[in-house]
Amino acid sequence: MKVNHWALAAGIAAALLPWTCEPLLAQDSANEDSSMLEEIIVTATKREESIYDVPIAITAFTEEMMIRQGITDLTDIGKFVPNLNVTGFSAGHTSSVNPFIRGIGLQDHLITTDPGVGVYVDGVYLGRQVGQNWSLANIERVEVLRGPQGTLYGRNSIGGAINIITRKPGDETGGRVKLYAGTRGRMYGDFYYNTPVGDTFAFSVTGAYTQRDGVGDFLNLDTSTEVGEIDEWSGRVAAEWSPTEEFSLLFAYDKNDGEGGLRPYTTLIDEVPSGLLYQLCHPASGSAPDCELPADPYDNNGGFYIDADGNVVASNEVSNEADGWSVTADWVMTETLSWKFIYADRSSEYGSGLDDDSVAATLFTYPETGFADQESAELQLFGDFGV
Repeated sequence: MKVNHWALAAGIAAALLPWTCEPLLAQDSANEDSSMLEEIIVTATKREESIYDVPIAITAFTEEMMIRQGITDLTDIGKFVPNLNVTGFSAGHTSSVNPFIRGIGLQDHLITTDPGVGVYVDGVYLGRQVGQNWSLANIERVEVLRGPQGTLYGRNSIGGAINIITRKPGDETGGRVKLYAGTRGRMYGDFYYNTPVGDTFAFSVTGAYTQRDGVGDFLNLDTSTEVGEIDEWSGRVAAEWSPTEEFSLLFAYDKNDGEGGLRPYTTLIDEVPSGLLYQLCHPASGSAPDCELPADPYDNNGGFYIDADGNVVASNEVSNEADGWSVTADWVMTETLSWKFIYADRSSEYGSGLDDDSVAATLFTYPETGFADQESAELQLFGDFGV
């Protein structure tokens, strides 16, 4: 059997890289501070500019900065950006997020609602929160624009906009593998591979996988799924054709899929104004026995519901799936005039059980499913008209 020792050694080195590099980061803080002053080219105003020349309150991360900070998805970005808070909702999976900028956003995850912060991937608007928590593998940069940004980004960006710019296929063959491990059984890994095909065509593929044990148990359900358990993967393929220096055509397809347990979800107050909920659950009432709040805030009593056939269905698992494709054409017509056309088609769906009372009794417990499809087309014209 022929073994490629170079590839094996490179894979082992890539796997050990996160552990061997971390201690050096703390010892070389001076270099970190100086690197933050490097010039970053952004496209916050739909054209390439230095971040120092953009008249917008903006924070940008390059790929190197995200690797150094251990940023792997959009939720992590919220830990490092002032005025940005990226939250999840208890009824959803980790692939769904609710970004807030300066306190403006949308907490509701329903497909009939529009967010207050727009999330874009390579210029394509992600209209629903399901699938917005992108894995940031093989990303060129992420831009966070504080709002309002309605002039350039439309009505759903009063809080601001988040631009995710992926790395385009290049003219050099290469790749990378990253592996991380942490507490609560957390494992994360991603890879990308890029290769040119001839002089005018290039192709790249990216994948990521995240797994983590739960943070608590569902006390009254006979299930192996834990509170906050994560098991998800994502992938992206891209191909670019550049027959001339003035014209390029980029095709990209992405997909993410995840399953797991509900986020930690414990009711701390009675949602019924009269206090009826906890009156019914009080042991003295005898109306709904064994539905007191769990002693451990990380545990959930976990509810269930009865389906149309009379079966008992646990409401402690969630699933999310989203995918989409896009075509982007860039054409430089003259030295002062160019245009870009972006067409995209996306779909998303989710399934979840909601246990709004967070007690063992089936008082406010019901299933929820949803799906959404979107098509978008945008024509951008760039030029210097001497104004």
